Amino acid sequence: MLKDNIIFNGMMPEEIDLALKELSSVEKTYTKDSIILRAGDITDSLGLVISGNVTIESNDAWGNRTILSNVAMGGFFAETYALLENEPLLVDVRANENCRILFFKVGS
Repeated sequence: MLKDNIIFNGMMPEEIDLALKELSSVEKTYTKDSIILRAGDITDSLGLVISGNVTIESNDAWGNRTILSNVAMGGFFAETYALLENEPLLVDVRANENCRILFFKVGS
């Protein structure tokens, strides 16, 4: 699946392996409704959905949830926050179903 992703498109398998190592990639699994990243968290990694999908949502003080985006397999999330040093997330990222996420460290 990675060789078809826009970041790795055109790369040989050994080049993908080297890139994953250099980006300190880590794969994690989440069950449906698990919180992957919570508003207020600080992250230096962006996530790539390998399987399943996630929602980007905003939850207010009154318990109202607004879904801002749905990120399907092959999509990225938290890329902006990963590049902003010490900037807390303003949204939650939730597993919309069982999923596997590959995190890439991009911050300093």
